[in-house]
Amino acid sequence: MNATLSVRMNATEGSLLRLIGLVGRRGFSIRRVEATHTHNGRWLEADLAVTGERSIDTLQRHVSNLHDVETVTVLTRDRSAVDRRIDRESFSAGRVSMTSPVEGSRLLRRY
Repeated sequence: MNATLSVRMNATEGSLLRLIGLVGRRGFSIRRVEATHTHNGRWLEADLAVTGERSIDTLQRHVSNLHDVETVTVLTRDRSAVDRRIDRESFSAGRVSMTSPVEGSRLLRRY
């Protein structure tokens, strides 16, 4: 399965390395990484194109459990829709909200 993960995390030392290490340990290969700091430097926004045999939903849950991660968004390979968006509060409370098609199309314009 090919997918693109869009991750927003605290810009702390080693946070990107922890993310990349987790993706590799979960059996996914990284094809592309793009990372930028937000305007205030507090957040790091990373986009990872990954490929692997395991479920991307499992990877999304594992990434969302990393200490520094705020938000994880999974884009399908053909980039036609956003599967779901998980933020730390809704994941810990057991609520996962579906992303609307309008919000998904705004996210996809970045790519």
